[in-house]
Amino acid sequence: MVGSLLLDDELRGTVTVGRDQLRVCDRDGGEVYLPLAWVSWVMPWRE
Repeated sequence: MVGSLLLDDELRGTVTVGRDQLRVCDRDGGEVYLPLAWVSWVMPWRE
């Protein structure tokens, strides 16, 4: 899970760390790119 002040809800999915951004891919194939400067927290998600 990834949290940010830019988002109303946390992001869940596979996280890929880039040079200046995170990419989060969800189960449905959607992708969200988030600048590293706006990432508040990251933690593992277990169902």
